[in-house]
Amino acid sequence: MKKSYLNYAIGIVLLIIATAGVLYLSLKNDAQAIVSILKQSIPLYFLLAISLVGLTHFNCALAIRKLLLPYYPDLKRITIFKTRMLEQFARGVTPLQSGGQVIQVYALKQFGIGYDHSIFALSVDFVIFQFTAVLIQLIFILGYLFKYTSNTILFYGVLLGFIINAAVLAGLFLLLKWQAFHTFIAHHGLRFLHKLRFIKDLDQSRQALDQKILDFSKQLDYILREKKIVIHNCILYLLNLFILNAIPFIMALALRIPIGMDLFFDFMALSLFVAAFNSFIPIPGATGGIEAAFILAYSAFIQDSTLISGMMLGWRFVTYYIFILAGALYFIIFMIRKPKIIQTN
Repeated sequence: MKKSYLNYAIGIVLLIIATAGVLYLSLKNDAQAIVSILKQSIPLYFLLAISLVGLTHFNCALAIRKLLLPYYPDLKRITIFKTRMLEQFARGVTPLQSGGQVIQVYALKQFGIGYDHSIFALSVDFVIFQFTAVLIQLIFILGYLFKYTSNTILFYGVLLGFIINAAVLAGLFLLLKWQAFHTFIAHHGLRFLHKLRFIKDLDQSRQALDQKILDFSKQLDYILREKKIVIHNCILYLLNLFILNAIPFIMALALRIPIGMDLFFDFMALSLFVAAFNSFIPIPGATGGIEAAFILAYSAFIQDSTLISGMMLGWRFVTYYIFILAGALYFIIFMIRKPKIIQTN
């Protein structure tokens, strides 16, 4: 974990620098007016938005727990929710959200979940999420994106993000479902690590890995037979996507921006389009690029730069910073007071 700590530290520094840059660019022209707008906002909408985003994190924990329950029937919801907060923190401070699953696997191990089960559950969970996200993205791209062909940065940025997400989904599905392809990739990875002298006995490592892949395939077949689990998790992620992409609309209401319900799905579509930029902005949390994409997208409906900057800051705080902070605080507690390992089956 020492190398991970260094990565998290570097990520936090980059995040702070990028956030400072975003705040400077957002507030440099009319800081007083933006602060005044935020002060005059309706707190109830902020509380509603924070509660809804918190619910999405709880839903993610429920989805992972559902995959682990066949092996750990006594697994508590709060246990997975704690690992979810750690994952959220690590995703937020590492480039391309790459550190989330690493720390979650480590945390699950501390709670008594074997590495093989946790890697399996998180992998299948990610495929289910990615499938749901790509499907919803495709629906909204076909329904709304072609309204914005004149906005070339937004239009092509969304298409690039969608292509990357779809390619990731296809690759993951091949790894999970096609055992021969999984073995081929894994063996090449082992050979590469052997050349770098990270692995001494290549044959022994290969045999152990083949057994792990076989066990993984059996577990996957079991889950796929249990279609209720897959449907349950798809429904949770559909609900999450609906909630998260409704937050910009709620932020507009919070800042008393005059918009009607007729724009609700337009705002949802733009939120999905902004999220597509997460796929290729390498800075932790896509900070800087994601805020620019937000302003670029919503300027189609809100021309006042002060209002849109205030809306962007509120949206970013509610969906990102407050939960990164909560995850960071729990990370400190977790590392100081390691949990007692639960009984496993």
